[in-house]
Amino acid sequence: MWLSKVTTNMGVAKKYRRKITVGGRKFLWHVTEDLDDFPTTVDGNLHALNIISQDKKFIVRFHLHQGISEQRHLTVIGAEFGDSLETGCWRRFLCPDWCPDGVITPSIVRSVIEWSLDTAPRTKAELDPLL
Repeated sequence: MWLSKVTTNMGVAKKYRRKITVGGRKFLWHVTEDLDDFPTTVDGNLHALNIISQDKKFIVRFHLHQGISEQRHLTVIGAEFGDSLETGCWRRFLCPDWCPDGVITPSIVRSVIEWSLDTAPRTKAELDPLL
C-alpha cells in the first residue's frame, strides 16, 4: 500500500523542462541525450524529445535523426496513446519525421502530442534488432 502511494505520487523533475498546453491539458517537454535506447541515426546524434503529461498517463519519446525512414518511430512509455489506455512495456509506432533538421520548437512538440492523441490507427514498428 505504501509503495503504491509513493509510486503514483512521484514527481517529475521540472528543471530544464518547458511547459506546453495542448487541448486544455498541460505537458512538460525536454530534449536529452539518450545513450541506452537509441535507434540507428544519420550522424550519431543521440538526442531525444521527451514529452510527459501532468497526470503522467501520456509519456512519449521521439529520437532525433533516425537514420532508417522505414523504421522511424515514436516510443510510447505511458499508458495513453491515441484513444487507448494500455499498460505494459514500451511500444513503438511508425511516425513522421517532425524535425528533419534536428531543431525542436514548441510547434513541433504540439504536433507530436496531437499526432499521438489522434485516434487514427497507427502501425507498430517492427525494428530490426541488428540495426
